[in-house]
Formats: sequence, C-alpha cells, structure tokens
Amino acid sequence: MLRVVLMNGPRGVGKDEITKQYMALYPAQVLSISKPMKMEAIRALDVFSHIDDAHAEAVVWALEDEKDTPLPVLGGKTPRQVYIEYGNRRRQEAGETVFADMWLRVAAGLIVTAKKPITLIVPDCRFAVELHAAMTLAGGRNCVVVHVHRDGHTWQDDIGSYIDHDWTYMYENNLPKHLLGDGLACILRRWKQA
Repeated sequence: MLRVVLMNGPRGVGKDEITKQYMALYPAQVLSISKPMKMEAIRALDVFSHIDDAHAEAVVWALEDEKDTPLPVLGGKTPRQVYIEYGNRRRQEAGETVFADMWLRVAAGLIVTAKKPITLIVPDCRFAVELHAAMTLAGGRNCVVVHVHRDGHTWQDDIGSYIDHDWTYMYENNLPKHLLGDGLACILRRWKQA
C-alpha cells in the first residue's frame, strides 16, 4: 500500500524543514516534484550542459542552501530564479502537467520496487495537477494534503498555493525546530484514524 503526504503552502513556510525533521524520526521516503525539473534546469545552462544525472543531482543539492543567493555561476541569478524561469518556459512548451508527469513516472517506479508499504512525502506540492498525479498513483483516500502556514505570510500568500482535497489538514508552523517532525506525525495519525 502507498500513502502519499503532500506538503503544500507558499514558498518559505518551512515545508522542507518539516519534512527533514519528520524523516529524522519516522520511516518514509521523500520524492520532490521539483527535483527532476531542477536537474533539467541545471543541465539546460551552458556551464552545466555536459553533466550527467548524478552530477546534476549533486549540483541541485549543493545549491539548496543557496536558493535565494545570487550566484556568478548562474549569471548572477538565484537558483530559485533559474528554476522558476525554466519551469515556466517548460510548462509553456510542454503543458501544465509536464513536471507532475515526470514525478508520476519516478514514483510509480518506487512502488514497483517496494517490498513493504510506503509512506511517500512530497515536500513541494504547489499545484492541483501535482495532487491529481498523486491521486492517480495512490487513490484519493491514500493521499493527504498538509497545508503549512507560518506567521509573516498573508492569507493572500496561502490562498495562492492552497490545494483543496477531502483530506487537507492545516499545519501552523510555530513549533520549535526540534518538534516539527512530531507536529507532522500528529496530523498523519489523525488522518490514518479518520
């Protein structure tokens, strides 16, 4: 059986940090929707056009802590700017579902090779097409959306990224860092009992 946890919310609310803290405490797998797109975006740059998947993944991970820092190797842009520009261009060229479809193929491969039930956490679900890809894979009841909110973000920020689903829970990110994983665990227990 597959259960998919879709972390939803605007940029900067702590979806990645909550996921990291949860993973430190509980068994689950993480499969980012944006990772294949980020790797593609890196390889599309002249300076990285010659690298393979393993090296592209290493570059993406190396840039993760610098995602809002302008970098000379990226022509003075931030990694986030590069990813957004590339993502917008690819969606225009290939359609809105291009990255959700990529994710779906990778996730389906994980299920085929799994020897036991999987909880799959998607730390960056921002669009309805991504929810639909997860529901295609696991079924609606086996998907939960955790919408993260943090002080300093307006309702307008939240509503712009809010994904509605029968199993949507709100996560108010105001816990100390070391308790973030337990906060998500409480939500997931409530979902499993529903």
